[in-house]
This record gives sequence, C-alpha cells and structure tokens, in this order.
Amino acid sequence: MNRGLYLYAIAGVVLLLGQALYRLIPLAWAPLAANDLTAIHWAVAVPWIGMMVWTEGVKGFHQKFCPRLVARAARVDQAPLAVRLVAPAMAMGLVWATRRRLIGSWMLLLGVVALVVGVQQLPYPWRNVVDLGVVAGLGTGTASLLWHAVQGWRGIDPGVDPELPASA
Repeated sequence: MNRGLYLYAIAGVVLLLGQALYRLIPLAWAPLAANDLTAIHWAVAVPWIGMMVWTEGVKGFHQKFCPRLVARAARVDQAPLAVRLVAPAMAMGLVWATRRRLIGSWMLLLGVVALVVGVQQLPYPWRNVVDLGVVAGLGTGTASLLWHAVQGWRGIDPGVDPELPASA
C-alpha cells in the first residue's frame, strides 16, 4: 500500500463528507435554536434520527461503504496513473471498478443527488427535520470512515472484495 495515495483517497472522501456536514449542520440546527419544533415535529424527528443513524450510519457506511472504500484506497497504487489522480473517486467505486460496482456506485450517487434536490423543496421546518437525520447519519458515517481508515493504515484488511476491474 502506498500510504500517500491511501491518505489522499481517504482524505478526499472525508473532505467531501465534511463539506456536506458543514453545509447541513446550520440548517439542521436552525429550528432547534429558534425553538420552532412542535410536538409533531419532534415525534417525527426523534425516530427519523434514530433510523438514519442505523440505516445510513451503521448499515450503509460502517458495514458496507467504509470497508469497501478502505479496501479500494489500499489498492490505489495498482491503478493506472490517470486513476491515481482521482483516487477519492476510485476509492468510492466511481472509476476503475467492476461493472457491478460502477453501476451500484453511480446509481447511489445519482439517488443521493435526487434526494437532495427533493428535500430542498420541503418547507421549513420539515426540511430541517430531515436534515437533522441526515446530519446524524453522515456524522456517524464519517466517524466510521475515520475508524476504518485508521484500521487500514495499521494494515488491518477490512475483509471485503474491493471489486477492482479484471485487469488489476
């Protein structure tokens, strides 16, 4: 494993997630700071936050996305030079992957973009309630990525198929 490329791949994804959190935290916090949430908002927000931590943070990030991302990041040095330049995208499975992984990664990305566009149409404070759950899930996922990245740095194989192309 080339540690410089590994760090570049991981840091690029952490910065991407961090940028999303940076933009979302003030939106999610706004109705809390203004004390604008009613009982119905809280009745939706609390289970929503729990569901997002479990489904997005634990099931999605911790158990699937992060182990594969770390396995792929550890192998960036096996990729052609052009792919190494976009190591974060390679680690996320957006380039230099099996057909199945490419389709899955791009469909997930397009689905996230569609959800972001849809959520932006929600009125206040419902959008913010949704953002509370997203922040909780993304925060859990980012913490998970950092944990998995440290494990990978220490040489601990995440034990998942990196789904590299047959030419690798």
